[in-house]
Parts: sequence; structure tokens; C-alpha cells
Amino acid sequence: MTTRHTTDVTDASRPQASILRILSSARRSLRGGLDVAERRLGPTGTRIALLLFWGAPLWTGVVGRLVKHSTVFQDYQEIACAAERRLQHLPLYGDTKCIGVVAAPYVYPPWVADVFAAPMALLGRGGLMAGYLALFVTAVAALIWFALGYPLKTRTFSFRVAFLGFIAGGPVAFGNISILVHAGIYAVALAVGADSLLFAAAISVASLIKPLYLLLFALTVFSPGSLRRKALVIGAGAVLPLASMLVTSPDVLAWRETVVQMMSGPDRGGGFTNMMEILGVSSLYGQGGLYALYGGTLLASGVILSEFGNLDREQRVWLGGAIGVLMFPRIMCYDVLALGPGVIAALAARATGLPRDAGRFGGLALASCGLCFLSTLLGGIAHAWRELSYLGLVAVFALSAWDVVRGRLAPRTLKVGGSA
Repeated sequence: MTTRHTTDVTDASRPQASILRILSSARRSLRGGLDVAERRLGPTGTRIALLLFWGAPLWTGVVGRLVKHSTVFQDYQEIACAAERRLQHLPLYGDTKCIGVVAAPYVYPPWVADVFAAPMALLGRGGLMAGYLALFVTAVAALIWFALGYPLKTRTFSFRVAFLGFIAGGPVAFGNISILVHAGIYAVALAVGADSLLFAAAISVASLIKPLYLLLFALTVFSPGSLRRKALVIGAGAVLPLASMLVTSPDVLAWRETVVQMMSGPDRGGGFTNMMEILGVSSLYGQGGLYALYGGTLLASGVILSEFGNLDREQRVWLGGAIGVLMFPRIMCYDVLALGPGVIAALAARATGLPRDAGRFGGLALASCGLCFLSTLLGGIAHAWRELSYLGLVAVFALSAWDVVRGRLAPRTLKVGGSA
């Protein structure tokens, strides 16, 4: 008697299958190119070549500023100038300048200047600059380590390095304080967990700088643990930032007016806000409805992947960080240094019951990296491509989550038949 085994699988729809075949072909071509490079350059040489290629927006931006003698660490100088003005009891906002400092207008809350004022009085300009530079270099190194060196269990360096295409060099040379914030939040989450009160304190402090960072509680939402524990952590971390919104001192009112003017200016960053501008959606009701769809898709995908995708604690941290950043209405280049590990975590989710896991959407993730890479290098003529790249990553999360759902709702059944 001969026994025959067949597999009955609920597979993708025809349009989806066609897209997957195209992406699979592109991925095979890329893999072939990498194999050729490794034969000619060796593994180390290939890694260096990939770093130089995908990191071009980063290193060309930094080198370009240095060669042109452009202002560097302007964000730090902005804060340091505000700290000096605070010590001199001068206004923080408006047309404010400091002697010998080329600084952008101060846009942070007044308490940030207060925090920097104490070490400024003690150390002076030079000492505070040295301390900030040491912290900043450490934060950049940590974020690059998270993106390229941190053990993720899945995916190779050649895939991870592609996410450098999202990072421009200008913001790094700018010395933006957000880089310190992101590095600190990831470090705390990986060390003690995103469902700890210490993590709640980290988000609380970060959100006093920018209320937008409250969205990074996505790390808590996707962490393992009880709903009660997560609610406690989020509530504890949100109290102080939300309470600060009730303050109506003259400095706070001036800060809010400055933020409104900045948000309506030409530098709108990337993400949802810029998508609405490109689409011409100006109505708050229209934007609100579309953001509910956009953010809801990301949150639902994250919940499915974290709860049913067999991800460990660290993978959930990366997943929450990436989804939290993509939910920012205004995404800046310094927000995305550790975006790659979160996408890789989504691709690692196991769709139990299906013949392949969600990793087959890696081609779409690479295409998104390529679009953002070209957008950064080409500038204004391809600016809208950055928004497409973000939408591509949203699609990666949604498709990966859908694979997990299909795996639970339509598990593979093994049929055994035979004929004599």
C-alpha cells in the first residue's frame, strides 16, 4: 500500500500572490548580488560596502556640514542659549540671541532650560558642551548598536543595515536632544522591561520635553504581562506630562505659541502630518478620521503580533518602539535610528499553521528602505517618497499581523490518503 501526503493550505489571494512573487524575485536578485560581492570583497569588505552604501544619507550629511563649515550641534546651542538667558532672567522665546552663539529659536518647554541652567552656571559653556557631547556620542553609539549589533535572533546584517536609509546626517550633526531620549528609553526598556515603573518614569521625563513621546507607551502595551500592570504603568507615567499641560504661566503660553508656529512652518518632517498635506486634507475631522485608521491599523497589528506571534520580551520592545514612532504625526529623521529592529521583530512573528512565516514581506520592507534612501539623497524632487516608505512599513506590520491571524483561523490540515 502506498501512502500519499498532501497539504491543504489557505494561501494568499491572487493579487497578493503576484506581489509576493515580484518581491521574492527582487529579494533573490539582491541575494545573488550579495553573494557576488562576498566572493570578491569577502565578508568584512561586503559589510563595509553595505555600510557605506546604505549609510550614505548619514555620513554624507555629517561630512557635508563639516566641509561646508555649517553650524553643528545647533539644537544643543539652542538649549544652552536658553539656559544662559534663564540665568540672566531674559525671555526664552521670540527673537532671542546669545553672544557668540549661532542658535535656532528655542522651541522646548521652559523647564528644559531650567534643567540646563544649573550645570551651565557651574560648568560654563565649555564644560556643559563637553558633557553634552559625551552623552550625545554615547547615545548615537547605543542606537547604532541597537540597529546593527544587538542580537535579534533573526535576519542578517545585510538586511538590518538597509534601515540606515531612513537616517539623514543633518539631524545627527544638529545634536538633537531627541537622540538622547530615544537611546535612554530603549536602554531602560531592555534593562528592566517596558512594564516597570522605572520605564514609566523614563517616558514621563521624556514627555515633559515633547508630549509626543507618550506614544512610546506602545512598548508597554505590547509587553508581556497583565492588563492591570500595563494600565498602572501607563497611568503613572502619564500623570505628570498631562498635568504640565494645565500650566498657564507666561513662559508656557509663549512656548505653546512657538510650537504652533513651528508646526505650521515649512519643516513638517515626515509621517502622517505630511501625508495629509500631500493629499490636500486640511479638515481636522478628515485628518482625525484618517489618523484613527492609520494609528488603529498600527496598534491592532502590534497587539496581534505581540500576543499571538510568539515574540519574546525583547522583540516586543523593538516592535513597540517602531510602531510608537510610526504613530508620531510628525516623524523626524532622528526618531528612526532604531526602526529596523522593530520591523525585523514583526517579520519574525510565526504564523502557526501556514507554510511560510511573515518573513516573506521582507522584500516590501527593503523596498521601503530604498524609497526613503532615495528620498533623502535626492531631496525635494522625491520628498513624497519618504511618506510612501512609511506607508510601506505600516503595510509590513499589517500584512505580518494578517499572516498570524490566518495561521490561527485557518491552521494547516494534513490529509493522509492512500491507494493500493
